[in-house]
Amino acid sequence: MKVEHVIVLGHSNCGGIDALLRGSDDALVGEFIDQWVAIAKPAREAVLRDLGHKPPRLQQKACEEASILISLENLLTFPWLARRVEAGTLVLHGWYFDLDMGKLLSYNPDNGQFETLA
Repeated sequence: MKVEHVIVLGHSNCGGIDALLRGSDDALVGEFIDQWVAIAKPAREAVLRDLGHKPPRLQQKACEEASILISLENLLTFPWLARRVEAGTLVLHGWYFDLDMGKLLSYNPDNGQFETLA
């Protein structure tokens, strides 16, 4: 991989994250979506633990954003990627597209927030 930037992009109203949060009897969830979003199960657990009393829409957004961060962490488990990040030859970005607002946000590790990029 000879790129300088890798972007993990999540989005609002994500059906996969909704299925993860709410569960579903849909056969497609078991065959595809469940396996696809399995990496985000820790995000689901944290959201339900910390925000279980909040409105579903807020829980959904929190889980969507947390799943981006989990994916970034997962990328760093690949030693060759971690070495490139440490060497400064590769930058990992966590982006979130808010479909309702038409905004692209970027995760800022300095303050732990997603901030408007465009």
